[in-house]
Amino acid sequence: GETAMEEVRSVLADGKYLQAAKACEKIELETREDTCQLEWVYAIQMISHMIANQLNDARFCWKRVPETLRQSGELRAICKVLESLWDKDYVGFHAKASAYEWSELLQPLMSVLAGEVKAKIEALISQVYTSISLEDLSTILPTSKEEVNKGECVSPPSFPAPFKNNQDIFGESNFLDHSD
Repeated sequence: GETAMEEVRSVLADGKYLQAAKACEKIELETREDTCQLEWVYAIQMISHMIANQLNDARFCWKRVPETLRQSGELRAICKVLESLWDKDYVGFHAKASAYEWSELLQPLMSVLAGEVKAKIEALISQVYTSISLEDLSTILPTSKEEVNKGECVSPPSFPAPFKNNQDIFGESNFLDHSD
């Protein structure tokens, strides 16, 4: 049979982050009597919850991390990333997520998380701004002004194009033309 970690890795490989978080929680509970000392169980759980935008669950997981593990640099780095998301400090999030040297296990997860956060910010920006300066955009998103300029990181909000030649939405010409 698969080891617990192999099982979690294969669920992660399928992009099933909530399932991975649940599997880690199960491992944590099964070893509860002598407190789970497996750092990766908490790490994967917290990041998976963040990817699923379940910040509350990620916070509760951090609160369950045993004191002995809280000294771990990687878990503390995850906690800092979580704090910045909690505070909606997206600039801080990108700084903290890219500053840390993540382990081989967590690096792919952090990339997914960064992508999710970036997509979320882009969606927020397109709702809020009809126009935004390159300076502002490149501070909110982890992209260079050149990338922004080339339109690689955010597309302007799309507005329905005005109807041309009296074409209605179904594309039938002169449908609205009552001039006869």
